[in-house]
Amino acid sequence: TFKKHNVSIEDSSAIVLGSGGASAAVIQYLEDRHCKDITIVVRNKNKISNRKCTNHKIILYDELISVTKKDILVNCTPVGMHPNMDQCPVDRDFIKGFKFVFDLIYNPLETKLLSYAKEYNIKHSNGLLMLVSQAVWAESIWNKIEVKEEVIDKIYKELWQRGF
Repeated sequence: TFKKHNVSIEDSSAIVLGSGGASAAVIQYLEDRHCKDITIVVRNKNKISNRKCTNHKIILYDELISVTKKDILVNCTPVGMHPNMDQCPVDRDFIKGFKFVFDLIYNPLETKLLSYAKEYNIKHSNGLLMLVSQAVWAESIWNKIEVKEEVIDKIYKELWQRGF
């Protein structure tokens, strides 16, 4: 998703919302691409289930106002997912200044978070491409078949056009 949207991660700062399994994958991806500063936002610092989080700054949601470095925002929580589509993990104005907003949610295709990003002309993406990529690569591994990027793009576009 970052690659498709030409988002440069190296030397950037990232805010990751959530500390579960999805955030572990996102944090690893950011680390592998030399993200300079990763901040993880959690509801409760005592209930962090993800070991990847302990290597980075951890803050509570009410501490978000102190965040000044804003390059990448990634939502790894279910907040805003169907059927609670009226919810957003952060306030509308918080996303001002970000270069890219990535919401791992894919139902709905446009969450409230992504609609705010769109409103502020911030590059953004949902989790549909990631979902399709994971499924196709899993099939490739399990069935020992070669997969071309074009297959992923084709499936993604087809699902997008259907409105998933």
